[in-house]
Amino acid sequence: MIRFGVVGTNWITDRFLDAARLIEDFQLTAVYSRSGERGREFAQKYGAKAVFTDIGEMAESDVIDAVYIASPN
Repeated sequence: MIRFGVVGTNWITDRFLDAARLIEDFQLTAVYSRSGERGREFAQKYGAKAVFTDIGEMAESDVIDAVYIASPN
């Protein structure tokens, strides 16, 4: 099982997660958003347990193995 976190809660992250859920070893475990409210909404939508508003805390967390970054340039 690969435990993923996502950075960004935009439409491209939705598309990534739609495709990733087809992979048996994929599990979304964490969401990063600058907005705690938006992060919680997004996490609830996809079943993630952890929500971060501090990118450093997410990076140091032991709940993820990999991260998909979908933040704007």
